[in-house]
Amino acid sequence: IEATQRAVRYATLRGVTLIAAAGNEATDTGKPAFDDTSPDYPYPQSQSGAYERDIDNSCLSMPSEAEGVADINAVGPSGRLSYYSNYGVEQTIVAAPGGDAYDGSTTRDAAKLILAAYPKNVAEANGDIDASGNPTTPFVIRDDSKGKTSYYQYLQGTSMAAPHATGVAAIIISQIGRPDWHGGVTAKPADVIAALKRTATATACPATNPYVYAPPVPADYTKPCEGTKKFNGFYGYGVVSAKAAAQIH
Repeated sequence: IEATQRAVRYATLRGVTLIAAAGNEATDTGKPAFDDTSPDYPYPQSQSGAYERDIDNSCLSMPSEAEGVADINAVGPSGRLSYYSNYGVEQTIVAAPGGDAYDGSTTRDAAKLILAAYPKNVAEANGDIDASGNPTTPFVIRDDSKGKTSYYQYLQGTSMAAPHATGVAAIIISQIGRPDWHGGVTAKPADVIAALKRTATATACPATNPYVYAPPVPADYTKPCEGTKKFNGFYGYGVVSAKAAAQIH
């Protein structure tokens, strides 16, 4: 924890705005009680030393819970908090699209997820494309429209939400930043995060609270939402808005 915080402080003092995925354990990160995923190295988890244990809030998930890092929750296409997303008023800054395979669907729906680039050699190794280069699963897309074959995969997670928030942060820096000595543009991280909050679309807690996800999402994914429309544990200060970010000065 101390080593990661030092690294975060080092980057922040040098003008780097740090944005992190909140995590996919469907846990209130300010009130953790149980962990069965740590340590999560090496990967895959089946080869790690993870074990079950009771924890409290002194057990931090780094770097998302580091001071100075913007923690991003995930929302599905309907705007609901994704069933897997971590949440809570202690860490949440904003939310962003991360996909949710069961958002309005009783089966895993690829169209509810986020498309991401998929290296061909990885797709081959995973058996997701055949010897002819054709996808073997609806969660992989082949694109030949540019004269060269590319592959994309449908994914979900707060690791899909964080890049969306990062893109909005980049727009903010382009609007409020100043030239740096590298020939680029920079802005103070605190100013960027403040603008990320200010330009987000405020979103209230669900009318049904605690929020119960429809089957097949298990009942233990039910989440209580604390806070107001202005700020709450599901959406923080709101859902990121690229349009609003592009209009600030």
